[in-house]
Amino acid sequence: MHYDARGEADGYVSYKFVSTQGFQGYLKVVDLVSPSSQVRIALWEYLCNLDLVTEVRYNSAQMEDPLMWGMVDMSAYTVRKRYERLWLRVLDPVAALSARHYTSHRKVRMSVVDSMGFADGIYEIDTTGDAPRVERVADRPRTQDDLAGKSVPAVELPDGADVALNVDSLGSLYLGAVKASTLHYAGLLRVRDDAALRDIQALMSTPTHPYCISPF
Repeated sequence: MHYDARGEADGYVSYKFVSTQGFQGYLKVVDLVSPSSQVRIALWEYLCNLDLVTEVRYNSAQMEDPLMWGMVDMSAYTVRKRYERLWLRVLDPVAALSARHYTSHRKVRMSVVDSMGFADGIYEIDTTGDAPRVERVADRPRTQDDLAGKSVPAVELPDGADVALNVDSLGSLYLGAVKASTLHYAGLLRVRDDAALRDIQALMSTPTHPYCISPF
């Protein structure tokens, strides 16, 4: 358990020793919980200073982990496997995007491809005022993939839109799990020009990477 300066609990870690051969083994972290990155680093420091501990494993570490940068020897930090524990499927872009926090002032028109129809359409996101304003401004023009009934239509940039993407990519972008530029270079995000890419990147950027420690 970790306590703050007032003596109140602000984090905890639970762990167990896993024997591999005789007295050899490693420390397995079961839970490491705190809203503070500084407290999480302090809990890691405690674990690494336990007697006879030469390796600590944690199956729920952050993808963007400050621990790696705080270590004296960064090469000792090893990622063995990547797990996906958090998914988002946007059904109502107006409600979802209006409720989201933004850190930059931009106005972007976004075309969303959703073969199920829930989120399909063209939306304008305007954060230049005191509060974010999001509205559905038009239907998305039907493409050959739409007319052919494909379950995952190709993303095309319609006239009047600054960016275009499918609803799956929108979920990742909404959470801040990926940069808009990464989606663009992967061929999943279409943009009108470089300025539009800079605008959507600035608009959807988040100060931290999404993180979920509870499997469900």
